[in-house]
Amino acid sequence: ALLKERCMDFLSSANKMEVAEKVSFDDMPSHLMKDWMDWMVALARREGGSSKGDRFSAMRVSQLRRLANDKGLCVDGSREMLIASIKVNEEGAEAES
Repeated sequence: ALLKERCMDFLSSANKMEVAEKVSFDDMPSHLMKDWMDWMVALARREGGSSKGDRFSAMRVSQLRRLANDKGLCVDGSREMLIASIKVNEEGAEAES
């Protein structure tokens, strides 16, 4: 996940026209193209600010892992598993208060 995050960082910070001209997407698996599009959306949310409801989707995997660790949660697993774990933890904390 962290390697993919670094690659997505590189592609999203590069000159978009240069990437479009020089990178062949012909052999790219469709799930990677979707991941890249999701990454671009998350990047736009981070740059434009996001509401509390979608703040996790705009966070990097490393940020999600740090947040999970701070809450005493498991830091292994996919982005989706981390987000679900953090949300369950926060919902439980809100229910207790």
